[in-house]
Amino acid sequence: MKIGELSRRLGVAPSKIRFLETTGLITPAARLKNGYREYGADDEDTLRLILLAQNLGFKLDEIRKTFAERKIEDIPCDEFIQRLEVKLGEIDRQIGRLSDMKTKVSGVLEEMRQRRSVFACPDSRHQGA
Repeated sequence: MKIGELSRRLGVAPSKIRFLETTGLITPAARLKNGYREYGADDEDTLRLILLAQNLGFKLDEIRKTFAERKIEDIPCDEFIQRLEVKLGEIDRQIGRLSDMKTKVSGVLEEMRQRRSVFACPDSRHQGA
């Protein structure tokens, strides 16, 4: 199938597929004499997994490292599960850091609201008058 059909099947722009090709994550099954890319079913499966990994928060470098030594569809489920568990741990740590930051910002905001004069905040109603 040509890139237009593949992009419609996957719901992505052809430019996204071309970009993933330039990064080395996907290679068309063939190039026709007119230069058109020809993709097969395996290419579609590979692209689906790349897009899924991206939607799950994996960066292209992570995808490349994960799948560098073999085709994506050859990655054992256990290995992919392990990668997902690592990603989940990273997300949990990020949520924790953001929660801590939210608590700090909320505290400073509340303190500033209670003690405007201490911070010498100008009253916005009198600016520009």
